[in-house]
Amino acid sequence: MATAHGPHGYLTKSLYHDTTRYGEAKTLLTQNFRYSNDTFAEHYRETYTSPPLPPAWMAAEVMSFGQLLAWMVNLKHRQDKQTIAKPFGLDECVFTSFC
Repeated sequence: MATAHGPHGYLTKSLYHDTTRYGEAKTLLTQNFRYSNDTFAEHYRETYTSPPLPPAWMAAEVMSFGQLLAWMVNLKHRQDKQTIAKPFGLDECVFTSFC
């Protein structure tokens, strides 16, 4: 996602099918990130004010696998899903079947 859409591209609402599900996922991510005690999360919160959420690679670190899948399943474009599933050696259809 970061390669195709930039470090904070995952926050672009127009990349997702269901804006309600996007909003719910973003709210949960915001809570997880706010309360994370990980050093990288604390550094980001202390150093940056905008955007309030971190780049995709940091966001993935504070998400559960289920949350990551929820973001992925809601993506509009199959190519984005394929890009995420590829490092796991899976097709996006197989990867998203874990939901």
